[in-house]
Formats: sequence, structure tokens, C-alpha cells
Amino acid sequence: MYEKSILVGCLGDTPYVRVLDYFISNHIFDCSVQDMAEYTELARNTVKNIVDELLDADLVVKTRNVGRAVMYKLNLQNPEVKLLLEFDMKMSKLKSDEAEDGARHKAMAARVR
Repeated sequence: MYEKSILVGCLGDTPYVRVLDYFISNHIFDCSVQDMAEYTELARNTVKNIVDELLDADLVVKTRNVGRAVMYKLNLQNPEVKLLLEFDMKMSKLKSDEAEDGARHKAMAARVR
């Protein structure tokens, strides 16, 4: 079952955001359309169309072929990709800090009782 990430929760659960989130979450690895389709629970053709859009926008690059599968990876040289990675990290930290503060407040409230 697909589990929503912080980025998907923030930007909305759309096929485009799911695929972009997959690339961001796995930015040090290359992956195939099939890998992304299985993880995001989207149709292979939907993922392929989104990857083509991301290629046109220079957000991802083709890295190699493995048999008949074409492998893709985030274009880490693109300044927009760098901003997306930074945004994802900052959102993760923000949510982590919020959860930590919530746990701290619960612990303090339990001690007061």
C-alpha cells in the first residue's frame, strides 16, 4: 500500500507529485518506469508520461539502459531540483520538530496531572 510522504501531504496526492516524490526520496539512485509504477501504485503509462514531462523540464535525466529498461535519475545539476531537495528537507525537519514538540507537551501535561 502506498504511504504518503510529507511532500505528498503538502503538495497534494496527484500522480505528478507521487512520481516527483519518488525521485526526490531516491535521488541518489537511478530507477526505471516499472520501479516507479510499482512503488507509487500508478499505471506504467501514467508514470512514463510524467517522466517524459520531467525530462522535457530537465528535472530528470536518462542514466543508462538495463536490458530494455531505461533508467532515470533526478538532474542534480538543475537549480530547480536543488531547491526541491532543499524544500523537502526543510519540510521534513519542520514536521519532525512539530512531532517532537507535541510529544514534549504531552509528557509535560502527563506530569502535571
